[in-house]
Amino acid sequence: MAAERKGKRRTVRTAAAVFLSTALAATGSLDSRLTAEGGPVAAAEAAKLGAVAVPTAAKQPDRLNKAARTSAARKPVAISALSDASFLQETGIAAAWKLLRRDVTGTIAIVDTGIDLKNAALQPYLIEGVNLLDDAKPPQDDNGHGTAVAGVIVAAAEAAKGANADAAWKMKLMPVKALDENGESDEAHLSGGIRYAIEHGADIVVLSLGLRRDAPGMRSVIELAEAKGVLLVAATGNDAADFGERAAVQYPAAYPTVIAVAGAEAGQGQINSTGGPEVDLSASWQVDTLALGGGRLAMEGTSMAAPQVAAAVAMLRAAHPDWKPAFLRETLRRTAEDIGAKGRDDATGYGLVRADRALSAAFAADWREPNGAQQSASPFPPGTEVYSAWSGSLDTDWYAVDAHEDGILSVRMQTNLFDIGPAAVKLSLYRPGASGPIAAGGTNGGATTWKVSKGRYYLRADGSSRSSPLPYRLTSGFRMLPDRTEPGSNQASAYAIEPRTQTWTGTFDREDDEDWTTVKLPQAGSLKVTVETDTTRIDPAITLQRDGQAEVRTDTNGDGLPETATLKQAPAGRYYIGVSNAAADGAPPVTGTYTVRLEYITTYADLGEPNGGPLTSAALVPGTAGILKGLISSKDDEDWFRFKTAGGRYEWKLDGIPDGSTFKLTVYSKELKLLGQWSSKAKGASLNVPQKLAAGTYYARITADRADRSAYYRFGVMNAD
Repeated sequence: MAAERKGKRRTVRTAAAVFLSTALAATGSLDSRLTAEGGPVAAAEAAKLGAVAVPTAAKQPDRLNKAARTSAARKPVAISALSDASFLQETGIAAAWKLLRRDVTGTIAIVDTGIDLKNAALQPYLIEGVNLLDDAKPPQDDNGHGTAVAGVIVAAAEAAKGANADAAWKMKLMPVKALDENGESDEAHLSGGIRYAIEHGADIVVLSLGLRRDAPGMRSVIELAEAKGVLLVAATGNDAADFGERAAVQYPAAYPTVIAVAGAEAGQGQINSTGGPEVDLSASWQVDTLALGGGRLAMEGTSMAAPQVAAAVAMLRAAHPDWKPAFLRETLRRTAEDIGAKGRDDATGYGLVRADRALSAAFAADWREPNGAQQSASPFPPGTEVYSAWSGSLDTDWYAVDAHEDGILSVRMQTNLFDIGPAAVKLSLYRPGASGPIAAGGTNGGATTWKVSKGRYYLRADGSSRSSPLPYRLTSGFRMLPDRTEPGSNQASAYAIEPRTQTWTGTFDREDDEDWTTVKLPQAGSLKVTVETDTTRIDPAITLQRDGQAEVRTDTNGDGLPETATLKQAPAGRYYIGVSNAAADGAPPVTGTYTVRLEYITTYADLGEPNGGPLTSAALVPGTAGILKGLISSKDDEDWFRFKTAGGRYEWKLDGIPDGSTFKLTVYSKELKLLGQWSSKAKGASLNVPQKLAAGTYYARITADRADRSAYYRFGVMNAD
């Protein structure tokens, strides 16, 4: 029977990007840097804001007096002072106001730590919200992160005044408090916050937070938002700071219908911003915004990038109130400023959001043209969407699909078949340069599937239109192939492996997947199992079980971090090794792999036995050639040695002491009179004892505080004259 798995309470630590099971993090607070206008923010104030204080006048913030910090953090600032914030210029929001002719109306919900309801700069923009953590209390921010997110949007709103715009910002902000004072929560509150926003009239929902895993409840509420015409904008996360290439775009940003926003800096992707195939757009990594309790501060992170895109889409929606969310998303992608690598890239998506370009652009049903051949194929990463159109009786669109692993690619097409008939629609997948398509594996939930290997493929979408362009939508997905241990989902079906040191790679290709292997040790030895993963969407856990005994589960670290389980004294017999994803109970399938390294080291035989007393002691000869090897095979084991000398200066030399063991060396005369006793406790892995000996026979006894058969110790006597 598999070990009982209980989801860990995920903890999010400010500026450390540490997530644990059902965790929800305020993404911007993971790696935020705060400074107040005119001086450094106090560490205490920074803690309230869920970030790390970075002093501008000194390297060590604790050297600054408390009064100076507090004064800087609370220095009053008018919201109009933010209207010239650099991010407003970089994203084209300031310039876009000169192009807008309709007022920006509706509601933006901010699902976060709440908003500072007492902040005079924010009050004109607020409407009633909700506190999902305590419905008896208002959604007052007690962390500062939600207030900072709101401040970015309000800065965009105030920019209208500086631009002398014909239009005005009349859109309201709905505070939905779903995270606590530490910027933490769970999937239920996140999903509940989005659902509340949808049901209470929100047009746009900003989600500057994330989970490292997919979740059925959250997926369903994302689908509800799309069905209701509510546009979602989410931060990709800041995990690249700690995990590098293992960092994966967080959820809900990873869902196809959510605009996934990464961070940009100096014309390229910010190094700490989490990238991936799901990234749609990027926005300024650092912003000037509002602080909890008043004042101005600078914040960093994708949490601050997401509300910039929300402001841009609010303005675009005002210009085109009849556009569906899909049209708005496509227009922002189409008009983004290409930065970083040429074309769409995983760091910045389609590029830096440009509100001015979006408002200047006319509607384009098929903006990816020309893409009528493989050479001009448009990017279509797995896990994303494409909204396009066919024009004419025979129209073909090509898309480039990069599979980063071996697996099953799925593509779902949505269009009006009543207008053209199902026979006129066809999806085909090709290898580069191939004349014929790959055979489809069938359909799954309305999607066509293909088995693919790692590499590039080309998707061909054939359709036709009798009159005006016929829009269609493609949504892609990816699932890993089963690994070699399948169907080893429990001990009874465990995959048998040889008793030797080896490495293998596995996948979690289905919900609540567990991979079990079994090995039969022919003799006692040490057994060490290490599991590493290439994605933050996996939190490895190891279960070890000796046949007939209780399971021992190891799940010490968090998402994306390795786990190690060791049995230093493993008797001969059958063992079972289980590997699972502890990200959550019933963890969903994951695109990514884990690697297991099994180290089996057989125990050594004690070649000196029997030498458990003076009568059976082993003879020592001075010099390196006379060094003997030994083992302490049990806690009560004693190894005795004898040495005969004509007299002189000598050094007893004991090394190779196993880690964690304390050895004792006791020397006796021929009459077994105690001459000295020494311990390795303070010496580490070796013990060297000089001693002047008269002519005669001597005995040396070696004992230890525990048994260890994994390695030999070495003992001898050296002539020191």
